Amino acid sequence: MQKLDVSNSPSLTVLNCQNCARLTELNIGDTPDLEVLKFGGTRIESIDLSNKPKLQTLECNWKIKNPDVSQNTELTWLKCYISGTLDLSNNSALTHLECDGNITSLDLNNNTNLTELYIGALNSTVKNSITQLNLQANTALKKLWIYYSPFTTLDVSANKNLEILGLFSTGLTSLDVKENTALKDLRVCDAHLTSLDVSDNKNLTNLRCSGNQLTFLDLKGNTKLTDFFGSNCKRTIAVGSDNKFDLTTLPTGFDINKTSNWQGGRVVDNDLIVDSDASTVTYSYDTDNAKAGKVMFTLDVHRHSYEWKHDGTSHWKECSD
Repeated sequence: MQKLDVSNSPSLTVLNCQNCARLTELNIGDTPDLEVLKFGGTRIESIDLSNKPKLQTLECNWKIKNPDVSQNTELTWLKCYISGTLDLSNNSALTHLECDGNITSLDLNNNTNLTELYIGALNSTVKNSITQLNLQANTALKKLWIYYSPFTTLDVSANKNLEILGLFSTGLTSLDVKENTALKDLRVCDAHLTSLDVSDNKNLTNLRCSGNQLTFLDLKGNTKLTDFFGSNCKRTIAVGSDNKFDLTTLPTGFDINKTSNWQGGRVVDNDLIVDSDASTVTYSYDTDNAKAGKVMFTLDVHRHSYEWKHDGTSHWKECSD
């Protein structure tokens, strides 16, 4: 079936034609009572959503970008693809939003009832371009999942009802979750975090922070933790000809006394002496948590190279890399 015409069905309330892969045309003309419309997995390229005052649930396919939902003021559940941005200013009833595509910006100031927000997708072939996301008005949020976004900061201080926060493959360099004491599930993976403070998140049961630049974790206050994954955390350090690195320059909170099993170097007082032939150094860090135990961290070693420079009166060494 390539075409579906339900335009003469004024009492129709639910239409679900998901995964009808051959469907290219859908006419929903005279269906004023329509409440649920789903056509994900089809090949439909356009849809007219006007005169659908009762529409509450809408799931679009990937071919339709930026569906016009300005008249659908009763909409509570929306899944769609966005190219650029999407006007949701008239959709104050929205509680669930899933969006994927080349998103450049997303204004959610009028969507104060949002409880679930998903941006991007795990299997998405398109990375969005959002560099800023303002969630100050979305105080009802309980679930927030974001994939493949380049933003380096995210303020969730106003989202005190957050229970699940998932951030995957972002440009985040820091994340403050001190105000999110209701958090039960925190996943921030494949980013650039150099530290992660979860001391105020006593309700955490699931923590995943792999693929960051972390050098330590303190989880002694997270006694409810039942699931933990924190592998592949690497940070680059620079050493000179003496192979020394000052461990006190690592982020605040790093405790040498909680480290053990150093490979590729040895600790002398506050200094790490890197083996002359080592390109990486690994060590175990005691998280003070029964579930997480000791976590292995990696330091990638960058060795400074120097060249002698001179002028008519003096000589000096200068870093050449």
